[in-house]
Amino acid sequence: MSAAPVPADPILAALDVGSSSVRALAFDRRGGSLDVGVQRPYEPTTTPDGGVEIDADRLVELTAETLDGLVAALGGRIERLAGVATSTFWHTVLGLGPDDRPSTPVYSWADTRSAGAVDELRARVDEKAYHARVGCRPGSRCRRRNAGDASDHGRELRDRATVDSNSVQIADPVRIRDERN
Repeated sequence: MSAAPVPADPILAALDVGSSSVRALAFDRRGGSLDVGVQRPYEPTTTPDGGVEIDADRLVELTAETLDGLVAALGGRIERLAGVATSTFWHTVLGLGPDDRPSTPVYSWADTRSAGAVDELRARVDEKAYHARVGCRPGSRCRRRNAGDASDHGRELRDRATVDSNSVQIADPVRIRDERN
């Protein structure tokens, strides 16, 4: 199967699924703005204990609405669309169930419910080795680690999900470390 030919005057789209909105913009081949853009703002849900969550299904709906809006705004120029670049928020966790559907909300990088477990984790692991293995130091905002932390929130996430949005098994990182040694 061969790739579709690139139009002579291609348009590139950028899709940003961010922590407060989903937006899409259109650019020419040199990166110049075409002054075409759509933005759908939203507010994450916050909890008194430091939780910051986004409904995964609502985020998908907003993304679809944003892309539909960009297609409509481009009109007949949509035929020149040659590619879409994407960017999403960092250090978030989304638990997926056995059916590959969300089993948790999207837990934001700003969620601090794991803060109480950080000292306990630091006492149990070699921080340098831990950083080398998971890509961040123990901390309440290191979401990949928080998926398996010792807090009640971490245990709840492990109980509700089989994998996170990056297809990393949700498990106790200390237990994994002990099993490898």
